[in-house]
Amino acid sequence: MKKITRNIKAAFWALALVTFGLVACESEIGDPFYGDSELLVSAYLEQNADYSEYYRILERAEMASTLNTDGDYTCFVPNNEAVGNYLADKGISSVEAAEVEDLKLLVRFHTLVSTFSAIDFPNGVLKDSTVSGDYIVTEIGDGGINDITINRQAKILKRDIKVANGMIHEIDKLVDPKTQSVYDVLERSGRFSIFAEAIMQTGLADTLKKVTLELPNGSKARTRFTLIAETDELLQSKGIESFEALKAMYSDTDDITDPANGLYQYVAYHCLPGAYFLNELSSKNYLTFGKDLISLVVGEDFRINERENEEGKVWTNFVESESNEPARNGVIHVIDKQMPPYSPPPVDLKWFIGAQPELMAMPGYDKYHFNYYEQMSSVRWFNNLNYIRVRIKAGHTFLNMGHKGGFFWAEFDMPKIVKGKYDVYLNTNPGGGRGTVQCFFDGKRLGEPRDLTKRDGGDPRSRQINPGEEGVLFSSEIYLGAVNLKETEEHLVKFITIKGGAFPVDYLRFVPITDEAE
Repeated sequence: MKKITRNIKAAFWALALVTFGLVACESEIGDPFYGDSELLVSAYLEQNADYSEYYRILERAEMASTLNTDGDYTCFVPNNEAVGNYLADKGISSVEAAEVEDLKLLVRFHTLVSTFSAIDFPNGVLKDSTVSGDYIVTEIGDGGINDITINRQAKILKRDIKVANGMIHEIDKLVDPKTQSVYDVLERSGRFSIFAEAIMQTGLADTLKKVTLELPNGSKARTRFTLIAETDELLQSKGIESFEALKAMYSDTDDITDPANGLYQYVAYHCLPGAYFLNELSSKNYLTFGKDLISLVVGEDFRINERENEEGKVWTNFVESESNEPARNGVIHVIDKQMPPYSPPPVDLKWFIGAQPELMAMPGYDKYHFNYYEQMSSVRWFNNLNYIRVRIKAGHTFLNMGHKGGFFWAEFDMPKIVKGKYDVYLNTNPGGGRGTVQCFFDGKRLGEPRDLTKRDGGDPRSRQINPGEEGVLFSSEIYLGAVNLKETEEHLVKFITIKGGAFPVDYLRFVPITDEAE
């Protein structure tokens, strides 16, 4: 339990969820397989003999009626041969002989409650999860849109079969949902024995094995992790033939389960809270379980911790053909070089306050607005109505924490920020009925009170942005003040009203202060 507790904050951050566009010439696209736009999914499958076995699975799983209702579904449907092969591989004589719960999981895994045409498939993960809460990874082969594989197992034989309530894609194999954690997938592959042993011996496996996490309110949420793995072949090429050799190279104390230990930090640096498939990665710094962050620049390739040394520019890259390996609680990527901990330079950072993992895991989070009355471990507040309101607008989540005439305060645990000097801005929506607020950072007052009835909050250093260009919600970034962070660590942010009123807030922005700016 002690080892798990050490990473409990990282696990909370792991609850949080840039798709590359797929471009193809007309000659590559070919013709879709039109279905019957008047029929619903189940009705179409029932009337087509090629899918009679999967229709029987739908009936036994009690999902046939669900897929015969209005909605927007994407269904990856195996043909009869694929169902027969699946059952034979499992030693099951027929659909009727299969366990009902297993069939329910299969159907949920092969169904999404959103419609995807083949042209929407990225080289990476689909943006929405399946009904089972898992993710589908699609790969585009040399044949373009007519050469698509899902989860490296099943080929799409017929694509874009349009029906009244969604889209069907015929596949040549039933795909088992991943039931193993990122650690178990890594350990059982046989290619990462040294690194897997290091994860186990440092105690980090205890966290990476967890598939669900119990929240303070008693509810449970799926954990999400990204594991950046080093193969035995890579380590052996550096003269590291065993776990003991890796330990001898990096361990600098007797207790390798101590977060201060060098080996612990080496391994923890490869573990990220949150599941990031390659097509979801962008150029920024990423949190790890260790004390340092990972710097990533995404362009024609992925440049991890790019820096200058005597050889010129060097970086670590993902082995793309071996990455994007899904697991029940995340994803595994493989890298082409060793990746020791590195302290990256500060970067422009937006921290979206409404994307707090605990808030995201709460029931009702995806509604237009929802009031939370229960205090959380990483979000605490007081106001005259005794709740904090989460609102959704234009696909963005923001908090509305204040109320007209009422006093409030709210404080938030922040994830690690790279050490350095930053100007801090608040993205909000000034106007009538807004309050005046004072921000505190790590217990110290940050700047002066900001009057949110004014467009600049009362400070000329505030700035106006184009929300469309920035991909954000509000147009005002109110200047709060400057901070000098001596260490890369977590922080505490608190807002207190000086004058009552509404307080909508989307994010805090940390802009590095350069020597020239000083």
